[in-house]
Amino acid sequence: MKYLLGADIGTSSMKTSVFTLEGEEVACSTIEYGLQYVKCVGVEQNPEDWWQAFRFTLADIREKSEVDTRDIIGIGVSSQSWAVIPVDSKGTVLSPAMIWMDRRATEEAEWLGTRIGDGIREIRVDPSYIVPKVLWLKRHAFDIYDGARHLLQVSGYMNYRLSGVVATDVSQEDPLQIYIKNGSQFASIEDYYDSIGVDQTKIPSSRFSHEVIGEVCRNAAEETGLRYGTPIIAGAMDTSATALGMNITEHGQSFHVAGQAGAIGVCSAEPRFDPRVCIHNHVISGRWLVAGVMVATGASMRWLRDLLQHDKVGESESCSIEAFESISEGAARVPPGSRGLVFLPYMMGERTPVWDCHARGILFGLSLGTGREELARSIMEGTSYALRDNIEVLESLGIRIGKVVCAGGAVKSRIWNQIKADITKKQLVSIGGDVCAARGAAMLAAKGIGLPVGFAQGQIRELESYLPNDKYFERYDCLYGIYKRLYLNARSDYEELARVERSQ
Repeated sequence: MKYLLGADIGTSSMKTSVFTLEGEEVACSTIEYGLQYVKCVGVEQNPEDWWQAFRFTLADIREKSEVDTRDIIGIGVSSQSWAVIPVDSKGTVLSPAMIWMDRRATEEAEWLGTRIGDGIREIRVDPSYIVPKVLWLKRHAFDIYDGARHLLQVSGYMNYRLSGVVATDVSQEDPLQIYIKNGSQFASIEDYYDSIGVDQTKIPSSRFSHEVIGEVCRNAAEETGLRYGTPIIAGAMDTSATALGMNITEHGQSFHVAGQAGAIGVCSAEPRFDPRVCIHNHVISGRWLVAGVMVATGASMRWLRDLLQHDKVGESESCSIEAFESISEGAARVPPGSRGLVFLPYMMGERTPVWDCHARGILFGLSLGTGREELARSIMEGTSYALRDNIEVLESLGIRIGKVVCAGGAVKSRIWNQIKADITKKQLVSIGGDVCAARGAAMLAAKGIGLPVGFAQGQIRELESYLPNDKYFERYDCLYGIYKRLYLNARSDYEELARVERSQ
């Protein structure tokens, strides 16, 4: 029997899934890994952790299923986006990856905004993007920048380890690059790099996500158990791969990706630029994903899990699932409003719509009667207020958010889904857990090797629908107002707090 493989390198875990050629998932494996925090705004990961996680999941699949990984005939990798991984001419990683969550390049982002000019007002230049990180590396670690032959993305690094081929894909371009390519500031992206002093030869060329870029090399075959010569496609950013895996391909379809980070948006037939929101290239030509993107939605719940279940963290996937289920059950026992507790989920700064790298989490309304169940529900509600905030911004642009199709690990929590529906006043439809990014990557691999592009769409089913309960509208409207004012009142203090932290 022949199979397709989709691997998703998330911020907190690796998920590897094997599919039949008809799109049925027959085996999967997940393993978590950690983050390294650098002072107050830096976040790094060791690329070797991704490679070892990939090897582990493949071995786990072989052990727990009847799948022979040598029968895989196409490989697609999706990943977290906007990382910078410097490697030398021998493929040696020169420093930890600065991942999307890293916000060190604040000054570089501000300089880019000034350098590019007034036209950039249509989009936010954020330190989480690729180009500011490259400039930060050049300015603060020139020996690493100078010694780097390639500056890779996460999926690009994995593909490089598998095939020895250097490439990236169009969905991994950051919003600044998308803006330049669809605007009139520069004639080409090459001119853009030249004008700001970035060595274009270090930046991998963009390929279509479904394009076969290489094959599994002998060393990778020996390390992973994959067949030597198996085709590998360029792959995709996780949000775009997830959208494909959710069957979000037509103009006007609304989606919500509920992972460690969170996204809410629409598929659009034209690029839409506004500094309050974000834009991604879809893996579908002629489509864009216009979205609100949040830093720490699921990550906030993982933070709570790690505090409450620290003795079980990292033991196994089942322990993690049990811990989240226990937290979710507890939250369901707390009435709407978390008994007066309001949570701001800005645990590592925030992207849309506030774009504040200094913002941090707030628990407002703590009392001696506050327990873990109230904490859990307040996190679910706080992240849902962030979702509503982004929906309101998108709708102010004339973008209609209709029925919201949802996927990601967090949709396994029914109470969280219902809270999101009640707070946003939108119908949410769950199509399952966290398989969609891997499914999207496998679908792209199918197209790349010549199989029907819609091979997995028949496997996508609406599992549960959540309608907003108007019984709670008034209460949540009031608490949402408090949520909004909390940030506005704390904004200047966030900046002062960051100044104090930097001085240490």
